[in-house]
Amino acid sequence: MLAEDNDVHYHYICLGCGKIFEVPIQKETISSQIENDNIRDFIITKISCWYFGYCKDCMNRTKRK
Repeated sequence: MLAEDNDVHYHYICLGCGKIFEVPIQKETISSQIENDNIRDFIITKISCWYFGYCKDCMNRTKRK
């Protein structure tokens, strides 16, 4: 079960400039995943998901070189 006060979002971190983008996740999506994984008798209070790559600006700068 997902705690009610949980702020759920992904982090996208640019390896070029260091920008961090926070992208919200619908709590219903996480809740359905938990149900599909048959996780019972467990309350999730924090979720952390980090993606690393390059933002659009950094990709464009690389193409110009």
